[in-house]
Amino acid sequence: HISNQIGTSAIKSSNGSIIKSTGDFEDSDSKFIPIIYSLLQDTGALLCGDPLRRITISFDTYSYVIAQSDGIIQIAKLP
Repeated sequence: HISNQIGTSAIKSSNGSIIKSTGDFEDSDSKFIPIIYSLLQDTGALLCGDPLRRITISFDTYSYVIAQSDGIIQIAKLP
C-alpha cells in the first residue's frame, strides 16, 4: 500500500481482466488499464523470461507505479 495514491487497480496478469479499482481508476482513468496491460505484454517480450519487478511511468503531474506478484498486476497512480 502506498499512502499518497490517487487511484489503484489490480488486474489478472493472465488476461488483463480487472479485479478491483479505486479512486481515479474507477472513473476517468479506467480506459488506460487495457493500454497499461498491453504495454506490460510488450515489455515482457523484451525481458526474455526475467520476472518483472516494477515499472514506473512518469508524467509532469502524476506517475503510474506498476508491479506484478502471484499472477496479479498492481497499478497505483501517484501525484
